[in-house]
This record gives sequence, structure tokens and C-alpha cells, in this order.
Amino acid sequence: DGNGIHLADDFRIGFGDGANSRPDFQIGTENGTYLGIRAGEGSDTDDLAISTSGRLGIGTTSPSSLLHVSESSGTVAHIYGGSSPTLLFEAGAGDTNFIFKQGGSNRFLLGYEDGDAGFRFYDYNSSTTMVFFKNGGNVGIGTTNPGVQLDIYNTDHAILRLLAGTNKSASMRLRNDAQDWDVNCQTTDNFAIYDQTGGAAALTIAPSTYAATFSGDVTISKNDAKLTVFASNTGDKEAIVIDRNTASNGDSQEIRWKLQGDSYPGGYILHEYDDASNSSLAFGVRSSGTPATALSINSSKNSTFNGSVTSNTGFVTNEGNLKRLSSATINDNNVNNVAQVNQKSFLVYVNDSAGGFSSMFFHVGG
Repeated sequence: DGNGIHLADDFRIGFGDGANSRPDFQIGTENGTYLGIRAGEGSDTDDLAISTSGRLGIGTTSPSSLLHVSESSGTVAHIYGGSSPTLLFEAGAGDTNFIFKQGGSNRFLLGYEDGDAGFRFYDYNSSTTMVFFKNGGNVGIGTTNPGVQLDIYNTDHAILRLLAGTNKSASMRLRNDAQDWDVNCQTTDNFAIYDQTGGAAALTIAPSTYAATFSGDVTISKNDAKLTVFASNTGDKEAIVIDRNTASNGDSQEIRWKLQGDSYPGGYILHEYDDASNSSLAFGVRSSGTPATALSINSSKNSTFNGSVTSNTGFVTNEGNLKRLSSATINDNNVNNVAQVNQKSFLVYVNDSAGGFSSMFFHVGG
């Protein structure tokens, strides 16, 4: 037409040594739909095709994108760039993605998401972003807005699992500039909080029995702190409660024995500060459903019983602690001391005539 060479439809040009019935290379059109290049003697298949819309197909004559590569098996593409190669994908605006497709369906996507400003791994099956690397360095699993270095989110239960081999331990190590701590599932199957720097377990918990062993002091520090221990294998769940008695007017601590959920204790020990230098103790029991103090000991170590005192073997005390009663008359020269217990009871200290035996007994007045 005066501007070049015009080839009719299905016209091909061959290149080669002409030793065979067909040339080594062919270039031509196919029904006017694309320009094809064939390589190899006797080939009837175009290896490279350029469609009329400007799309390039390698291994396909029907390219569906600007570059469409198709291979039934083996390596599809091999890109070599020598030292420190770079493969550049650039978008003028919006997202830049790799999509992995199988059997005609999209499976996974890798790419930069412009809206959330980060690189994502997207699962088409669940329609969720599985892992997200946000600009700035934070990583999200199940979230595209990680607020910390590793942020894991799940609308149901979130689980992070470290699986070790047979008879091996699994650990998560926490480190700062001076100390390493391990949260550890040990080879003995115990759970442990382990001081990796010091080489010792701070806490171990046995499986099944859940018996816990602390290797140091245990401190509970909070306002009105309470420690409750109860037996879960009993129906009424007997409990021991240790806490600050907020019902007291002073600063006091209390140990109570009670049934779980019951308003009143079955017994208690109450320690109360009178001031910064003095304190008192009270021992209480449950009487007719109501707790009451049975014994009080004040800061002078004086004791008050709120009931009768019974002894099957007698009482022993230092002689100097007995209270002499000048009005008491007992016709026994061996009586050394008489002490008053109440209005009708007396505590008497007696030596036998041989001086080899001593005893204490009560004498009740008429």
C-alpha cells in the first residue's frame, strides 16, 4: 500500500536453513486475530502471540491480560538479574496485587493495599486478610490495623500454638536488656515460668493435678485484697478466706473458715491494730449460726475467754503468775498458792509431804 509490506490473513514467513520441510522459525497471522511466532521444525503451534488489542501471550494464543504466560507443567518463568536483581511492580494509584488461581478460581492474593497502607496475604476462600504488614512495621494476623508489633485478632477464640517434638519443650521467651523469662511447657509436661537468666523455675504447675510450686515468696497487692481457697470436689465447697476485714473500724486482717457462698464464717482469726505499736487477736466460732468471739488476746498478752475453760489433764503455770487470796482458808499445810479463777472457782498448787509430786486442781466454792 506504499507504506510497507502487507501480508494477507494466514500468511507466514519462515526462517531457517531450509534443510527440513518446514523452517526453524515462523511468523505470521492467524485468521487476522493475532500475530504469532512459532519455534521449532514442524511446529503447528504458536509459542508467542500478540493480539490485535496489544496483549502478549506466551504459551497461549488468547492472552487475557497485557502479559499472559501459560505452561502445562514445570517452570513457567525464570528471571535472572545477576547481582542484587530487582523485580519492579508499579501502580500509579490504588492496589498492586499478585493473584494465585487454581482450576479457574482465585485462591490467594499477595499485594499492597492502598486503603490500609500495607502488604497483605488474602484468602479468597474465607474472604479475609490472613496476615497484614502495615507501613511502620506492625504485623497483624486477622486484622489490617495492628496496634502493636504483633497483633492477633479472631472473632472467635484466638490461639497461638508452639508445637514441639516428642519429649521436647516449647517456650516463648520474653527478653529485655538484662533478663530472659520463658513461658514454658517442659519436657516433664509441667507448665513453668522459667528464669532463663538465673537458670531456675519461678513457678511450675503439674498437669492433671494442677499442683503449683512457687520457688519464692507470693505477694498479693491490691486494695482490699482477698485470697479464697475452697475444695471443688465437695458439694458445699468448704473455703478458707484471707482478706482485710473492711467491716472493722480499724486496720485488721482476718482468716475465715466458711462454706462457699455462705454469709457467715464457721470460725475465724482476727488480727487488729490498736495503733502503730500495739495489736490484738480474736478467735471466733460459729454459735447457733452466728459467729462470736471465743478468745481475745490484747496487746498486753492478757487473754479473755467468753466461755468455760475445761482441761482433762490440769493446768500448768509459773508460781509467780498465781494470784494469792488472803481471804482463802484451806486446811492443808502443803498448799503453796491459791489463785482465783472466778467467784466460785479456785486454782490451787499443791506439793505432797515428800516434796516429790506436784499437781494443779480446781476447788469450787459452795
